[in-house]
Amino acid sequence: MADIKNILITCENYYPIRSGIQQYLCGLAEYLTEKGYNVFVYTKDYPSKNFQGEYKTKEGTIIYSELMQGALKEPFKVIKYYKKFADFIKERRIDLVFANNHNSLAWIKAAKLANVPMIYGCHGVGLMCPLRIRFLKPNENICWNGPSLKECNKCLAGLMKKDNFPLWKKTAKHILLSLPNNYKNSFWKYKKAIKILNSADARYGNSSFLS
Repeated sequence: MADIKNILITCENYYPIRSGIQQYLCGLAEYLTEKGYNVFVYTKDYPSKNFQGEYKTKEGTIIYSELMQGALKEPFKVIKYYKKFADFIKERRIDLVFANNHNSLAWIKAAKLANVPMIYGCHGVGLMCPLRIRFLKPNENICWNGPSLKECNKCLAGLMKKDNFPLWKKTAKHILLSLPNNYKNSFWKYKKAIKILNSADARYGNSSFLS
């Protein structure tokens, strides 16, 4: 990383949200800052909590932007802003983009437009599943998302069988309620998402499931 000075980290949530992913990224940003890099963290704003604009912190410069609103719930929502993100990359002279989770779809396209290397940080493979199931099939095998409508239909049918799905009472209701209204249409969007994610210069996963 000898030629890299400015690093951009993107994530849907940041302070005042401090769940596991945010704690990890905060620690990473702080470490990189201590090593002498200029770190920027680009996240969504929180108007109700008055977290908007830019703030200097010990881990770098935090940018709270309305453009990142809704990225976690609907991964494809922020793609339309990729040109604005590319402009940001150029204006701040970013040398490396490390985009985490669902907003990565937009930032991969932005980094390519700005001709800057880009790393996709995967904290779960739910983004690549039309059913939004994350990680496991009903038989506990990992789904590597071929994908095909035939396999998705088989997976959905398996969810309906209590004996085939572990911890049915705790998880099945939540999963079924969170399914897209028309997952067959969603399938084609997620297939496109896989292509975008695979086009990143590198992918990072902090789970043995992704090894």
